[in-house]
Amino acid sequence: MRRLLIGIAAVAALFACAVAVLKHHGGPGERVSSERPLDDMTRDELYTLAQELDIPGRSRMKKTELRTALSRAGRSG
Repeated sequence: MRRLLIGIAAVAALFACAVAVLKHHGGPGERVSSERPLDDMTRDELYTLAQELDIPGRSRMKKTELRTALSRAGRSG
C-alpha cells in the first residue's frame, strides 16, 4: 500500500512539474514573442525562433551565434 501511495505521489509531482513548465514556456506550438528584444531572450527562446525561421546550423549555435543569425535573418532586437 505504501508503494502505491508513493507511486501516486510521484506521478502527481511529475504532472505538476509538466504543467509548470508549459505555463512558463508556453504550450506546444506556441511561438516565441517577436516583440521581445533578442538580448532579453534565453538561448532556448532564440533557438525556437531560429527553428521558426528555419536557420541552418542552429542546433550547434551558442546564444550569441543564434542572436547574430537571427539579426541577419531580419529579426532585429
